[in-house]
Amino acid sequence: MLLQSSDCLRKSGRNGSNLKILDSNLNTGNISHAYLFSGNETEFLFNLSLDFAASINCPEKGCGKCSICRNTLKQVYENLLVIEPAGTEITIDFISEIQRFMILSPRLNNYKICIIKEADTLNRDAANKLLKTLEEPPDNKSIFILLAGDPEEVIPTIASRCITFEWDIEEGAGENIKLDPYKLKEILLRGLTGVLRKSSGYNSALDLSSELEVFIRQQSPAGGEFDREMLDRYKNTGASEKEAKKFEGILRSKSRKKAKKYYSVGLNTVFDIITAWLEDVISVNSGTDRDYLNYPENYDFIKLNLPDISDNIILKLISDIEKGRSYIKYSANAELMLDSIFLNIASLVKAGNKK
Repeated sequence: MLLQSSDCLRKSGRNGSNLKILDSNLNTGNISHAYLFSGNETEFLFNLSLDFAASINCPEKGCGKCSICRNTLKQVYENLLVIEPAGTEITIDFISEIQRFMILSPRLNNYKICIIKEADTLNRDAANKLLKTLEEPPDNKSIFILLAGDPEEVIPTIASRCITFEWDIEEGAGENIKLDPYKLKEILLRGLTGVLRKSSGYNSALDLSSELEVFIRQQSPAGGEFDREMLDRYKNTGASEKEAKKFEGILRSKSRKKAKKYYSVGLNTVFDIITAWLEDVISVNSGTDRDYLNYPENYDFIKLNLPDISDNIILKLISDIEKGRSYIKYSANAELMLDSIFLNIASLVKAGNKK
C-alpha cells in the first residue's frame, strides 16, 4: 500500500503513530476535512500527501495500481488540485481558484482534494479567505492537505482548523536523485586503495577528488534547467510577459536550489563511505575478523598497507569528515573540502605512527 511503502517513514516511532492514525481514518471512512503535514523535506512531504490523497479515493485504500492512484500520483486526477506559491507567497487569487474547484461536484462521488504546498507562505488576505472555506467547506466531500516545513510558521487560525501531523524525514529522502550508489562505492573503494598505496603521491588523492566531483555533478540535475511545461501552463492562464518572466526566474531559482541539494547529498554519501572505510582500518588493526567489516573485500589491503596507523589519526580524520558535512551546507567551494580530506588520507601512509 502507498502509505506503507517508505522505509524512511517506518524508521521513526512518531511516523509509525501517524501512519496508524491515517490508516484508521482510511479504513473507518472518518476522514477529516483538513490536514497539516509538516517536515523538513518539502518534496518528500508532497509525495506523501499525494500518497494519502490517492489512498483516500482508491477503492483499496492506496493500491498504487488503479487509475485513481496512478493519475493522482501524476497530478492529473480530476478530483485533485495542487496549489503552490508563485514567487514568495500564496495570494488571494489562488484561494479563489481553490473555492471554484471545491464547489464543483466530484467525479464518481469521490473526494475533492486540494494540496497546498508551502502553506506558511499564505499572505494575510489569502489566509483570511482560506479560513472561511476551512470553517465552512462547501460539502462533506472537500478535503484540504496543507504542507509546511514548520507548523508554527502557519498562521495559527489556519493551523487550528487542521489535524496536524509532524513527520520525521531523513535529509534527502524523496528526492529523485540519479546518483548510482554502487558506482560511487566502486569509484571510492578503488580510489582509496590507490591513494593509500605506498608508492602513491598526493596527485592520486587530487585525481580521486576530481573524479568523484565530476561523477556527482553528472548524476545530478543541471541547475539551469527547469520545467518548461509548467511555464507554458502558466503562460496559458493569461499571464503577462512580465509575469511569465518573473515566474521563469522562480522556476530557475528552484532548479538551482535542487541541483545544489542533490550535490550536497552526493557528497554526504561519499563521506559515509569514507567514514565506514576508516572504521574498518581501526577494526582490522584491533584484530577484528574480515566478516565483521563494513567492506570485507578490503581486509587484506588494510592488513598489508596500514598496519601501524594510530587510531587517533583515524579518529581525527573521521572528525574532519563530520566537520565537512557542515561545511558543504554553506560553502560554494565544497570540492575544496573533498580535496583536503583525500590529501589527509594520503598522508596516512607517510605518517606511519605506531600505536
